[in-house]
Amino acid sequence: MGAPAFEKVLGIIPNGTKIANIEKLLTQCKLYAALYGDTDANGKLIAEFITTAEDANLARVDFVDAETDLVVHQGNGSGGIHSSDDAQTDLFAV
Repeated sequence: MGAPAFEKVLGIIPNGTKIANIEKLLTQCKLYAALYGDTDANGKLIAEFITTAEDANLARVDFVDAETDLVVHQGNGSGGIHSSDDAQTDLFAV
């Protein structure tokens, strides 16, 4: 992704030009993609940025490789307030 496309990404994301942290920008892009999808030109550009940024991050770290299992672990309920199978609405129960 070149500089012009990156500048467009910054323009799509609210306050994108003010975000100095690449991880925060990547998070904001993922939220945008989750909310708006990738069917229009903006969504496709955001999806391309996400892929490019994640690939660049993986290329620069030495603790994650193609063999690393990145699956989120399921909780068994013994270590936290709620077990992983609690409904999200239980979080707001009084």
